[in-house]
Amino acid sequence: MLINIGPKADGTITDEETQVLLDMGKWLSVNGEGIYGTTFWKTFGEGEVNCEDGFFKDGDEKAFTSADFRFTYKDGYLYAFQMRPSKNVEIKTLKKHTSHDYLIESISLLGSNEDISYIRDKESLKINLKNDFENDFPLCFKIEIG
Repeated sequence: MLINIGPKADGTITDEETQVLLDMGKWLSVNGEGIYGTTFWKTFGEGEVNCEDGFFKDGDEKAFTSADFRFTYKDGYLYAFQMRPSKNVEIKTLKKHTSHDYLIESISLLGSNEDISYIRDKESLKINLKNDFENDFPLCFKIEIG
C-alpha cells in the first residue's frame, strides 16, 4: 500500500502493478547502493520539482527535468540521482565554493562501465556522458569525495 499497489478483491495484483514492482526491483538491483544504508546530504536536491507537504499531493504526476537531482551519502561517496536522464549533466549544487572545499576524486555511473569525464568550476559540476538513455528511470552518479 505504501507504493500505491493494492490487491484486487480476490487478492491478486494486476499485470500493470506487477510490472511496476518488477521495474522497481530491476532499477534497485543497479542503483540500490545509492539508497540502502545511506543518509542525507547537505542538500536534499536541486531543480524545480520538489515534493510538497499536505494531503493528496503524492498522487500528482511529477514532471522531472534533467535539472532535477536528489542526493544521498554513504562512506565517502555522494550519490547524485538525475531524475530525468540526459547525456549532458549539470549539477549546480556541486560547484566549487572555496579553496577549502571538498575534492571530487572520481565519478562513476552505477550500472555502467563508461569512463566519466567531468569539469567542476565555480558554476557547477558538468558531467559528459557518451550514451543516450532509452528509459525515464533516474540515473545514479557515485561521486567519491575527499
